[in-house]
Amino acid sequence: MKHFQRVGIPFLLIFIAAATLAADQGSGKQAPSFVLPAQFGGWQLEGTVRTTKDPNIADPVSARVLNEYGFGDFES
Repeated sequence: MKHFQRVGIPFLLIFIAAATLAADQGSGKQAPSFVLPAQFGGWQLEGTVRTTKDPNIADPVSARVLNEYGFGDFES
């Protein structure tokens, strides 16, 4: 057990740090600003996209439920 603490834990920490740095670099592509794609399964985006983080705008009737479940983004 002492051998693992002396060798294994520092190795594990270095591995986690390297994996985190590699994940942060990514591919250099920026994610699209919309939640939904412009095309999907034969459907195409038409008109302008409305986005909001306000559950009252997304669904006035169920706003409390959306808020309770951690509503994040709405797009229509």
